Amino acid sequence: MFGSKRPSTAPSLRLPKLSTSPGLEDFHYALSQAQKNRGRTIEMPWISADRSSTYVLTVRCDSAGGEPAWLLYRGDGPGSVMAFSYASSDVTLVHSLVINECITNPTHDQTQTATYMSIRTSASPATSGTLTSVGVDSGTFPALAARSKATLEGDLKNMQVPNLLQSIAISKMTGKLYVHSPNGDAQIFFEDGSPLHAITRETTGDLALIELLLWEEGEFLFFPEERSTDRSVNKRLDALLMEGITLVDQNQFLTKAHLTQDSYILRKSQSLTEVEFERLVSQGAPIDIAVQKQFYQAIDNKSTLFEVLRRRPMNKTEWIPVMFNLLTCDLISLTDRSPIAAKPAPLEAMGIDRSAIQGVLKNLSRSETGLFTYPTFLYFLEQEYFRYEAFGYPFSVIIFEPRRHGHSPDSPSEPLSITAVRELARRVSSIKRNIDVLGHYETFDYGLLLPNTSLAAAAVCANRLAELVLRTPLTVDLNVGSIALAVGVASIPEDCHDLGMLLAAAIEAKNRAKKGTSPVVLFRDVAHSHSVA
Repeated sequence: MFGSKRPSTAPSLRLPKLSTSPGLEDFHYALSQAQKNRGRTIEMPWISADRSSTYVLTVRCDSAGGEPAWLLYRGDGPGSVMAFSYASSDVTLVHSLVINECITNPTHDQTQTATYMSIRTSASPATSGTLTSVGVDSGTFPALAARSKATLEGDLKNMQVPNLLQSIAISKMTGKLYVHSPNGDAQIFFEDGSPLHAITRETTGDLALIELLLWEEGEFLFFPEERSTDRSVNKRLDALLMEGITLVDQNQFLTKAHLTQDSYILRKSQSLTEVEFERLVSQGAPIDIAVQKQFYQAIDNKSTLFEVLRRRPMNKTEWIPVMFNLLTCDLISLTDRSPIAAKPAPLEAMGIDRSAIQGVLKNLSRSETGLFTYPTFLYFLEQEYFRYEAFGYPFSVIIFEPRRHGHSPDSPSEPLSITAVRELARRVSSIKRNIDVLGHYETFDYGLLLPNTSLAAAAVCANRLAELVLRTPLTVDLNVGSIALAVGVASIPEDCHDLGMLLAAAIEAKNRAKKGTSPVVLFRDVAHSHSVA
């Protein structure tokens, strides 16, 4: 392929030469011309900013149909050399591959100054020659100085994850892919196009890469030559993509069934035997029967999906196939309404006025936020520790620090406004149980005490907390991109056996989250990284 001369094709339609590399809209324009002039080659030439190199991209749509054929040449005229060829109707993928191919040329300039859109319409300044990120606040994505080092940049709405991963593999790129989305952040390290290490908020390795295939929103950057010594991806990319296709289909089915974390799950039969259960699920996707039984047993006809996952922690790559099976095998149904009818509180049923209790709670809370004061939170925390000492009940604590980014990259972050804190408290309260305790921690941080909760269940809760805080704006004047959130999680007895050590562990995990890309960090992972180091 490399080194071959450009074939003679006639007649060709040549577009005006651009002063530098084309943007995505130029690729769309070239393809539209090829579709209008089937059987005819469309040539799109451009020159590097230092005017030392010329590139020509051709696209041709055959009259008989099929995928458009794209060819990239270095040079113009009889002496040009073909550097790239690909057949695809995915313009975003082709743009990515072509721009990456051009980046290997040291004369390539990534700053776009003119496009066919501006030639045709005299539009406003043209876009970057790389895949351009849309509407990313520099507070949540890497700072502009760091982003300038990226050789690939784009939006998952324009370039789906499978295509993105395949383009990196085809181009044999080495470096780090960083993805920021409502689902959290992800990092995948590649060497010669092969993924070696993958991390998401919930998992690592093969499962993290498969989970990434579910992400349909978000933006990405690729930083060349960044490496990691960790090795967590064991399977080939093509094998992982095949596994992920099934998971994506199952997730789309659940989405069409209107399943959310707040959906209530109901058993359709209250007298199903174990043999009948096994017979029914055997008709579905091949999944470990023990895992399906454990999940089904956790369904109590009064809990949401989030509450079930809190009792039986599973990541997305595990619970999506199980929910798919239970629904398709007609074992469960979903509803958005609570199946439990409202009933008086226990004390009200005894004729006791709850106003006295509310008065006590009011005295223990800060009036402006409605949350328990810091000393009150510590009191409940100590009582839970005494309960652990007496009965051995595990418990976990989440310490989280929400901040508003400063007005400039150099200015410090600021505490949230009272209005934003109230909305944050409302969202967190929507996922906590009546026995959980939410309160202030020190000055501007917050704590969530989770009695009788393992570390895995606390991680489910922490990830849900981060999702609720970061997915939509807390106030009309505080967009999602302006919020910085760090969440630390620790548990007794899994992390330690001392109350002071528990708080120190949660704070250490929170501080690690402030320095990393994921808003949620478990102290277990911090301790593991120290032991490895």
